[in-house]
Amino acid sequence: MSYPFPTTAAEEIRELLGHLTRTNPYFALWDLYKRGVSEHSVAGVWREFLLEQLGPESSEEIDFACAMVDLDKLLGIYRDQGRTLPRLLFERICFLHYIRGPERMAQTRAVLGTLTAELAACTSA
Repeated sequence: MSYPFPTTAAEEIRELLGHLTRTNPYFALWDLYKRGVSEHSVAGVWREFLLEQLGPESSEEIDFACAMVDLDKLLGIYRDQGRTLPRLLFERICFLHYIRGPERMAQTRAVLGTLTAELAACTSA
C-alpha cells in the first residue's frame, strides 16, 4: 500500500493538524474546545476549561495546552498562505507532546519562535 504524500504546503499543514488532533491530547483538547466556543471568548474561558479537564495541579500541562492555541494559529497562517514549514519542523511539532518536564515548553517555545520568525522574515523581505 502506498501512502500519498502531500503535494502542496497547504496539504502538508492540513495533514499535520489532523495528526495533532488525533495524537496530541493537548491539541485535541484545544480542537474540541474551539469547536464549541466563539472566537472572541477563547482566552479566559479556555484556561478555566483546562483547569476542569487537567486539574489545578497540572500547571505545566496547562501551559503546554495554552501553547497549542498559538501553534494552531501559526499553522493556520502557514496553511492559508501556502507557506512551507521550515526544515524539520514538521517532525518536531509531531512529537512535542511526548517530551516531559521543562524541556517540553523550551522546545515548544523554540518551535513557536521559529514559525513566527519565518513569517516575519517573509513579510519584511
